Amino acid sequence: MIEKAVACFFIAGSFIYLFFAKELSFGMIAAPKAGFLPILTGVTASVLIIAIMIRQLFGKQQMNFSEVNWRKFLLVSIGLIFYIIFLQVVGYIAATFIIMFYLLKVTDTVGWLKPGLLSTTVAVSFFIVFVKILGITLP
Repeated sequence: MIEKAVACFFIAGSFIYLFFAKELSFGMIAAPKAGFLPILTGVTASVLIIAIMIRQLFGKQQMNFSEVNWRKFLLVSIGLIFYIIFLQVVGYIAATFIIMFYLLKVTDTVGWLKPGLLSTTVAVSFFIVFVKILGITLP
């Protein structure tokens, strides 16, 4: 029952988000404006939440919250909060590398080389895409 209530909460939040996002001009795919990404995000979130609601309405299986690893959940949440702080202090590439490495280690990725290489690849790739290709300034 709680899953249905949470899904209803998120669908309401998603629709409220879309209501305010539609005030921004959408533009076109070839020339997006300020509202393009917020509206696209709101529609995507709404579709996903509706799909989850449908699955929960017709599904008989209840989630067992005792199976959730609350320690990992808490560590990931704390890491995401620190990412926002690190972003302002050390900049995009360093903060993204740190958070990716941290998240990979918290989720029990084996070794140090694999998470290090993956974190470096993600941070540098995003930097190249956003700064070099799209010309967007990152913090």
